[in-house]
Amino acid sequence: MARRMGDGPRVVTANRLRDGVVVYLTGSGEWTEDICGATATDDPDHQQRLAARAAADVSARVVVGPYAVPVAVEGSTPRPLSRRERIRAGGPTVGLGATLRGAIPGVGRRQDGHV
Repeated sequence: MARRMGDGPRVVTANRLRDGVVVYLTGSGEWTEDICGATATDDPDHQQRLAARAAADVSARVVVGPYAVPVAVEGSTPRPLSRRERIRAGGPTVGLGATLRGAIPGVGRRQDGHV
């Protein structure tokens, strides 16, 4: 059975339109590249508010393709349940060519400076 909104904690993820980087929605309505900063909630009303904020940012051409991701919360840190989302949260699995690295700020580097 597919999980519905409200079935366990979720975070909202998307891709930033200007560079394609994976981002997560925070409680303040900002987008972060670090899933640790994402707001995880199992409250269906809060999930709907986050989804509405993401939809507004699609209209504003800030992000594309937002969706809710089921997570487990360890302490206060959300951890994606699916392999696909764990890979997305970890950053690119292959290096970007030297011509791309540095050409677009933030592309090819996670916040901790690793590729």
